[in-house]
Amino acid sequence: PLVISGITMTIINIVGYSAMVGILGGGGLGQLAYRYGYQRRMYNVLLVAVFVIIIIVQIVQLLGSFISKKIDKK
Repeated sequence: PLVISGITMTIINIVGYSAMVGILGGGGLGQLAYRYGYQRRMYNVLLVAVFVIIIIVQIVQLLGSFISKKIDKK
């Protein structure tokens, strides 16, 4: 279960870092949120991009917790 928890946290960190790198030119949801949502003041695009990032993190967290509980023999 600890390995699954570690993998889950790693994936969540990668999603967060990829969103931050989007501001620096890495592309993806971070770039979409920054360029269209923030710079062009299209706040609906910004909110949708942030919402999608949150949904991705929540799905990964729920899936990781579910698999970790299934593997745990306690």
